[in-house]
Amino acid sequence: MQWLALWPLVFFIIWLLIDQKTSIIKIALVTLMVAVIEAVIWWKMPVLALGGIFWEGVVVAFDILVIVFGAIFFLELLKKYRVMESLATYLNNFSDDRRIQVILLGWFLEAFLEGIAGFGTPAIVVGPMLLVLSLSPLQAMIIALLGNGVPVPFGAAGTPIRVGLARVSNIDLLNLGKITARFNMVGMIVPVMMLWITVAKEKNRVKSFWEKVPVALWAGFLFTGMSYLVSLMGIELPSILGSVLALTVFLLTVKGNREDEDRKAILPLKQVIIPYALLIALMLLSNVLGWSINPGWLFLVAAVFSNFYFKERVTEWGNFLKKAGQSSWPAFILIVVMASLVGVLRESGMMTMISRLFTNGFLPQLAPWVGAIGSFVTGSATVSNLMFGEAVNQAAMEMKMDPVVVLAWLLVGGGAGNMIAIADAVAAKAIVGGKESLREIIVRVLPYCVIYLGLCSVLTLIFFWG
Repeated sequence: MQWLALWPLVFFIIWLLIDQKTSIIKIALVTLMVAVIEAVIWWKMPVLALGGIFWEGVVVAFDILVIVFGAIFFLELLKKYRVMESLATYLNNFSDDRRIQVILLGWFLEAFLEGIAGFGTPAIVVGPMLLVLSLSPLQAMIIALLGNGVPVPFGAAGTPIRVGLARVSNIDLLNLGKITARFNMVGMIVPVMMLWITVAKEKNRVKSFWEKVPVALWAGFLFTGMSYLVSLMGIELPSILGSVLALTVFLLTVKGNREDEDRKAILPLKQVIIPYALLIALMLLSNVLGWSINPGWLFLVAAVFSNFYFKERVTEWGNFLKKAGQSSWPAFILIVVMASLVGVLRESGMMTMISRLFTNGFLPQLAPWVGAIGSFVTGSATVSNLMFGEAVNQAAMEMKMDPVVVLAWLLVGGGAGNMIAIADAVAAKAIVGGKESLREIIVRVLPYCVIYLGLCSVLTLIFFWG
């Protein structure tokens, strides 16, 4: 019975892995149909319940629609003003050491982009920047995908927690965020992985690598540590404000060693900082005042004020709105379908049966891997949490374990799985280029992801043993 309940998810995963042509939305729609048929015929779920389940899916997905729309609108506006390009120039002017430049762009900048936008945006934006550093397309894609992992649990202003686990009953999301940020400090090893890839083609690879390992570890500690401190204020800002604070300390404590003449940025540093500072200030203000505002609206407010600051013509807004709509609509549809799928599994009783598969003494060690598999196949930690969050929560309660702790490891694993997410790899390859196949790219990133997840499982043993 348990495996029969799991069948819709197995069907979804197998189809997604063997078919790289059919869109994930189409696969999800067919999977939903399979789940509905099984729920009505085998599990005797009332047909009338489907209307309420679908409406719940729309409500959940609306949060995603607003966040993605607002974030993409904000980023498109900054691209128009060449703020992103100027930001990259300022970061590169700090040092002519490619190893440091990779950490600045692949670690700190990607973390910030994941915090404000998520949904594969960091790898798409930073991948082409890494090519400027004379890295190969494969190196650029691997580094960009690795950077699209650790900040993910708090990506898109906390969406994986805010939306992905909001439907899980009796969970304190603020406490969950704090514990997740603490466990997420395992991610401090990722800049070391980036460093190893960066020096791959150098003659003295090992020597060049070890020279900057302390710097890479310092960068990893700064971001994960700052994210933890910021998580004490809420789940929206750890990746956004955490990356800003960490980068500031990094720039103050690490010697730049730039020998060449600095390149001149298109915009003054003040004009580069103001849009981001405004966005962060709005999010901080909403937290301080206790306003429950969807972060997407804050992106839009920041974009409007930034537009007036740069004195751009209002007629340009039409293009920004069009691009934001084109980017956000597919995410909305996918979340509606996946949220409806989870609703069917829950209301039919299948989710209860699935949770029993996780009901064993190794649940904490399995949780990161479950989250990673979900992110890998769906391309979204949010969707992964929608798929497995409730089942893992129920299993933890049955095993008399703290559900918040187990769900925190699920979130950390979801971030690791984002490194090899099929959807993100496809987008990165489309932007960066290169002759390598999609399968080869994922296979090259996979060992780093497995090391990460293995370390997570070891730490869960230490945590629960202690």
